[in-house]
This record gives sequence, structure tokens and C-alpha cells, in this order.
Amino acid sequence: MSGSTDCGVHSATNIDNPGGQEVVDIQIQDSNNMLPEIKRRSKLPEPTEKEKGISLWSIIKDSVGKDLTRVCLPVYFNEPLSSLQKCFEDFEYSYLLDQAYEYGKV
Repeated sequence: MSGSTDCGVHSATNIDNPGGQEVVDIQIQDSNNMLPEIKRRSKLPEPTEKEKGISLWSIIKDSVGKDLTRVCLPVYFNEPLSSLQKCFEDFEYSYLLDQAYEYGKV
């Protein structure tokens, strides 16, 4: 098999994806090497479903009369309110780490 030394576009394909963005795949032949040229997308596609806002008040209204052990709450209701709380969550039980360290020394 003899190799070709010409430079040029070997193949170009345009592919439409479901997100409505065009993805271009171009391969360039140079000295018998196939070098892919990749075009990256500049933004994410729009979500197919819009997230509905959930408020604590609406969950409480919907839960009236129900068994409260069966009521599911979104995780973000229990998350810290500020970045200061997030930073110092690890220190809430730091005394347990100190006790474990002392226990390991014995």
C-alpha cells in the first residue's frame, strides 16, 4: 500500500443533535496522519423540562392530613443557609475527632 502525502480535508460531516446544536467533525490528512479537528460547543442545550419552584409553604399545605413519615422534602431545605455555615459544618463535631485521636494514641 502506498501512502499519500497530500494535505487537505479528508472528510467533513455535519451532524445535527437533538439539542439543536450543530456538531462538526473534520479530519485533515497530513503526512499519512489523520488529525481530527473538533469544534466544541459554546453552551449547553436548553433543558427539555422546566423545573418548577417548590416552596416550603406549598409542601406544608399539600401534607396536611397525611402521614408525616411519608412526606418527602427536597434536600436543599436542610442545606446550610450561608457560606459561613458551609465552611464550619465540619467543625460542629470536632470534639469527636479529638477524642478519636486521643483514643488512637493509647
